[in-house]
Amino acid sequence: MKYFNILAAAFLLFSTTISAQVVECDTMGVAYDSTHIEFKESSLVTPDSAIIIPMINNTHTNFAYPQAKLVNTTPLPTGMSLFDSNWQVFASAWNIGDTMPVSIPYDVNNVIPDNYMVTFKLYVTNFAPLTIDSCVFVNTLTINLKPVAPAAVQGINGVSSPFSFYPNPATKSIQVTSALSGKSIEIYSMTGALVQTVVADHSTIIDISTLPAGLYFIKEKGTMAVLKLVKV
Repeated sequence: MKYFNILAAAFLLFSTTISAQVVECDTMGVAYDSTHIEFKESSLVTPDSAIIIPMINNTHTNFAYPQAKLVNTTPLPTGMSLFDSNWQVFASAWNIGDTMPVSIPYDVNNVIPDNYMVTFKLYVTNFAPLTIDSCVFVNTLTINLKPVAPAAVQGINGVSSPFSFYPNPATKSIQVTSALSGKSIEIYSMTGALVQTVVADHSTIIDISTLPAGLYFIKEKGTMAVLKLVKV
């Protein structure tokens, strides 16, 4: 009986360690396409909405029945709730190089305010045949649930701008909301040097974490308006 109890305790410790194991998805080569994340209505009565995230397998392993979930780290708008807190299966087989969309279901019972931003942590699990069982992405996802471009944003040169961005000042990233799509957003230093260019959609997150702290100027290629960005 004593021998059996020791074995049972060892098994419990082993299974608890495995089930609690969470590694960084970034170290595995698992990725997501931040430029094509969507929040949209579904064709169902309930859940009536979903956040769609394209998941990319950049590893060297084919996975069986991969699953994902989102956990919001800032409040959802009033009237919006997660429909199903369980893991969401997004493929029966996730082969090397595949991009598969995962759909996270929500119910919305109130009008979402314009340009309402929510940050999330994204988890992925079921990495059979690997021994780990789950991972989490280091960076949070910031999703604009209702991107609405203002009619006119006044640039520092007095010219109306077709785009805006948030936050300002910013440390790691900015969310650019544009009335246009497929245009290049250009970031210039105080000396006028072009330091970064990103092709933007109607709502795009731009990583500025590698830029030194200071004052920058942002413009949309082909337009005259110039906006000021403070990097801290």
